[in-house]
Amino acid sequence: MSSPQIDCGCTLRLGYNARVDHFFVASPLNPDRELSKEQMVDIREIANSSGLLIVCSGDFDLKELYEAKINLQDRFPSVGSWYFAVVDLSNVAQLTVGAADFDRLVELDRRLSRFTRPGLPVAIIARGELPFGVSRMWQSSTDPTGWDSRVFRDRISAEVWLRDRVRAVFSVAMPALHLERADASSSE
Repeated sequence: MSSPQIDCGCTLRLGYNARVDHFFVASPLNPDRELSKEQMVDIREIANSSGLLIVCSGDFDLKELYEAKINLQDRFPSVGSWYFAVVDLSNVAQLTVGAADFDRLVELDRRLSRFTRPGLPVAIIARGELPFGVSRMWQSSTDPTGWDSRVFRDRISAEVWLRDRVRAVFSVAMPALHLERADASSSE
């Protein structure tokens, strides 16, 4: 049974545990799971393991993303069969970016790209100015990966672009991701 939800704007979703009368910051991908400060990055395969979804939320430091992605290939042996990836930064309240952390993340993604399909479409969703700007810098810094990356302000545009790119690059029909559901719930 799902716990009651309180939508606190577009930043974070709170969950409530009635047994201990406790509100908590809920995982964007699993509203019944509490996120601690150490868990502001949620990573999972979606669409029957044909793609990757990374959701970052809260007060977020770029090194957290690096640390979460460092064992990505070990966690997901199907990395070479992915048709797309989504990085959702739309629930990041505050972003801390260090130059060394940015460079380490770019280098990690360059290494990871050797195991992915060439031309992998990567959609980044970033509403805030800083996450959007950092995402654009990452986009230009990762050109050598061969990934086809784009930065979007909303999930619907990202999903439409992904569907078109997956069809154009791999001749595969991508299942609906329903990323817009999260947009609708965060704007109510």
